Amino acid sequence: MRFLIYYKNNYFYISLPREVDDSIILRKVKNACRQKIYRKKDKKLREKAQIVLDGRRLTTSDVFKAAIDFDLKVVITQETANCIEASRQTLNNFIEEGRIIYGVNTGVGGFVDWLIPESDSETLQKNLISAVATNVGAYLDDSISRAAILVRLNSLARGTSAISIENFNKLLNIYNAGIVPCIPSKGSLGASGDLGPLAYMALVGIGEWKAKYKGKITSSKEALKKAGIEPMKLGLKEGLSLVNGTSMMTGLSAILVEQATSLIKTYDIISCLTFESLNVKKNPFNPVVHQQKPHQGQLQTAKNIWSLLEDSKMIVNEEEVEEHLQSYLNDKPTPTGFSIEDAYSIRCTPQIIGPIRDTIRWVQSIVMDEINSSNDNPLVLPQHKEVFHNGHFHGQYISMAMDYLSICFTTLSNLSDRRIDRFMDHHNSNHLPPFLCKESPGLRLGLMGGAIYGNIFNS
Repeated sequence: MRFLIYYKNNYFYISLPREVDDSIILRKVKNACRQKIYRKKDKKLREKAQIVLDGRRLTTSDVFKAAIDFDLKVVITQETANCIEASRQTLNNFIEEGRIIYGVNTGVGGFVDWLIPESDSETLQKNLISAVATNVGAYLDDSISRAAILVRLNSLARGTSAISIENFNKLLNIYNAGIVPCIPSKGSLGASGDLGPLAYMALVGIGEWKAKYKGKITSSKEALKKAGIEPMKLGLKEGLSLVNGTSMMTGLSAILVEQATSLIKTYDIISCLTFESLNVKKNPFNPVVHQQKPHQGQLQTAKNIWSLLEDSKMIVNEEEVEEHLQSYLNDKPTPTGFSIEDAYSIRCTPQIIGPIRDTIRWVQSIVMDEINSSNDNPLVLPQHKEVFHNGHFHGQYISMAMDYLSICFTTLSNLSDRRIDRFMDHHNSNHLPPFLCKESPGLRLGLMGGAIYGNIFNS
């Protein structure tokens, strides 16, 4: 199979078997780095690519690729359109029947005990959006804003939020046109969804606030006009459908998960470069021994390292060390200056990176469940002919998953700090000069400053 790889703002393809181990991918990446192979993006192939939304199968990889690739378009099928329309029609039927539904014919938040006539529905929805658009600070990166819109579109595509197909298509067209809402970065509730940041997406949809279009910040009204898109006219519940959900935190989390997945694979390569520089022993990474402690992440890490070091001329054979130590054997305790095994920060790499790998995989599963969820309130389910007041907007799943991801990066930083320390300390660096300063030590400081600040940032 051919895989599209995005690297430093360029696309290139690598050919791999359908079933491929991470270690094979890593070896190809390592070889490409050594040979300095760079391929230009194949624009024609990319222009044909598209993502089909149905609210159930969007992945973190899809979100990440689409967030940075303005040429990757998003579409829905007629079946999905029918689901969206069915939910909307069900809501209309409920209102005709006189049902009382939160945010439709009632006030919201602290005014939930107020009833609102249908004639004021557009005003209510616009006031809701304006009231919660309270973020401050620098604007989020375009990729984060685009990820949030894509995740919101996917949630709405499930056909449970009762948005009209007309306004859904307008939001879809805004995304495909490359219009990016200017979303201030500070301010969100979490417990009540991403009301703040998503409000700016909704404001752009109705032609208010600011947006970036073709690299320039302009009024959203002007951006929509240039893209040939009419502003949304909000009906029953539609403001609530746009802003009441977890799409901002989930879109950002999808990007972080993909970056973390890439980072941990890169760290396997960095580990191997470290091992070669320090002349470490290879045998602790033999997959045979790691099969005796069958955690998937640990075994995968060991396999990657074992494969990457397969042809290394700098790694040490443990049998040779053992033979050398045997020459010191006598009837008295004898210092040798040689060790049969390496330090924890070297030898325990699979046991440290493995849990990180497994945790990232778990975090990804949580994020993907949230991506493919209905997460606003209330939900209108036409198949059950019922409206459900609920708390699906709550961001606890994403919040806790990101806490775990933070723990992963903290652990990785600690390991990196210990590795750096070994390079700085000539007692542990395989006879490298102190602080890697070969010439004029004392007068020159080598990498001492970098090591100090690395310690500060790590702590």
